[in-house]
Amino acid sequence: MKLYYLLIIFAGIAIFLVKVIHKLRLKRRYRAIFKDVESVKERKKSSLEIKISELNDKWISWRKEQKSVVSDKLIAAGFYNPIVHELYEPVRLGCAIIIPALFYFVFQIQMPAILLILAILFIPRIWIELRGKSVTEDISLSIPTLMELMAVSAQVGITIENTLGYLSAEMSQINKHLGYMLSRLENRVKLIGLEPALDEMNGHYKHPDILRFVSTLKQSSQFGASIYKPLLQQATELRELQLTRTEEKAGKLSAKMSVPLILFIMLPVLVLIVAPPFIQLMASGGLSGFIGS
Repeated sequence: MKLYYLLIIFAGIAIFLVKVIHKLRLKRRYRAIFKDVESVKERKKSSLEIKISELNDKWISWRKEQKSVVSDKLIAAGFYNPIVHELYEPVRLGCAIIIPALFYFVFQIQMPAILLILAILFIPRIWIELRGKSVTEDISLSIPTLMELMAVSAQVGITIENTLGYLSAEMSQINKHLGYMLSRLENRVKLIGLEPALDEMNGHYKHPDILRFVSTLKQSSQFGASIYKPLLQQATELRELQLTRTEEKAGKLSAKMSVPLILFIMLPVLVLIVAPPFIQLMASGGLSGFIGS
């Protein structure tokens, strides 16, 4: 068992050293390319070097994609600090190696290492996904208010881009997650345009209410129509839908409360009713006589 944990520690150290060596090799390679670009272009590479370079490029692109996916999940879960995005994966992998070793060597606790490692790797991911759903639901509750404010801004002649910049600061006081979403949408609109930025936001925050908001703005952008009446109409419909959802949840509470009602109220009451006669019967010896007969 000790050998098993030592192998896990050595594997973690080896992975760390490989990453460090890989980064150093990349730095040397880029320095050489920038120093003499023409000589690099004229140099003939062997087939093995070409394959290694292709694999290296694929690895770098895959790591960038994975890093982008993790960053999007953390943003959707409400973690907006870039330092958290950088440290999340290294800390999670490091804990998966260090904590089992501490349990075995320091605390002398015998636990299945694989189960502990899997728990450390997957529990944070599951928690982040659940928190992301909660944050999205929290944002969706403020979407009708956002629509009404955007409708008023459009009525007085403010463009959508300027409205996003103003409302991102105002809505942060009400809902910080919605404020960040609007601030990020404003920045993406400046870089890639309104419609691609809206599609990107809809991909990050998957919710029917947010989809309605995105569709309304996209239709206004495509057809050049006023967004005042459509936004007010959508805001009214969303408030009615949210009220309906709340009523449905309230209607389901009675069924959900039946289980704790039986466990924590009816069973104790039943024990309180049955216990005194049973204790008296045992004290008088009637129960033993009944069993003996």
